[in-house]
Amino acid sequence: MRSTSRKGQQVFEFIVATVLFIGIIIFVLNLLNANVSLYTQDYFTANREAKAIAASEALVKTSGGVGLTTAWPVLDTLPGGKMDAFAARCAANPSGVLTELGLDHMPGVGGRTYDLRAEAWILGDTGPRMVCGPSLSQQTGISTVKRVAISPTGQLLNLTVWVW
Repeated sequence: MRSTSRKGQQVFEFIVATVLFIGIIIFVLNLLNANVSLYTQDYFTANREAKAIAASEALVKTSGGVGLTTAWPVLDTLPGGKMDAFAARCAANPSGVLTELGLDHMPGVGGRTYDLRAEAWILGDTGPRMVCGPSLSQQTGISTVKRVAISPTGQLLNLTVWVW
């Protein structure tokens, strides 16, 4: 016959084992959770940089659609040209420009889009030739890409794209 003290000991051992098992599971989940946030931030940074590069490529190297070029590396800076049309579209419909550049959905954040600012400067001018997007006053986590091209008159252009 079994003694009742043995049965109580088995119940106690089971409770201790269960508490230890749950404790180990919680410890492992906390370790994993701490590392996930680090990798998530790295992913968002890399994704933002890739979007900035893709947007600048689309603006500088394509002649149709959203592109500003007539024939690489010449950007259309003439009055009433592609640069003026892009700036007008950007002012009238910024969300449409974000969609054209593939910046209309930020991964992991429901409903939020990226923000974009693009400026084109002719070397030696005192102001930008083209501005698209909101100012960068207090923004953090910005990816920046600078492209160099030429105008139809042979002047150097600096196209800078910021994505955040």
